[in-house]
Amino acid sequence: VVEVVRRIDLLSRQLHDTLGYGYQLITEQSKEGKVLVNQLVYSTLEDKKIQGTTATKVEECRAYQEHLKTLLAKAQEREEKLLQQELEERRLREEEERKNMAERPKQLSDAEALRIAEMEVEKYKKQKE
Repeated sequence: VVEVVRRIDLLSRQLHDTLGYGYQLITEQSKEGKVLVNQLVYSTLEDKKIQGTTATKVEECRAYQEHLKTLLAKAQEREEKLLQQELEERRLREEEERKNMAERPKQLSDAEALRIAEMEVEKYKKQKE
């Protein structure tokens, strides 16, 4: 009977030690788990912040791209208008030159006509510059 009591006592001590050691392990793992969960939450929040910043940057970039497209379209319209004005001015100038040529006396000599034509060319070059 004494032997059985000693054996039960030994087993109960081993059980007590094992339970204490198990509790320590669970406590340590719980602390590590909390640290890991905190790190995961922090990383997730940082990731969301970065995603928000990236989305904002993408929206800003798209808006800037649209603005540039608008500016390009306006510049092309202005260029087209300027070209049309230049063509119209050129057409009017040529028409005026034709009228002037028609109104000039027919008695001009070839040399005088050549001199007048050279003067007109020089005048046109100066205007173009």
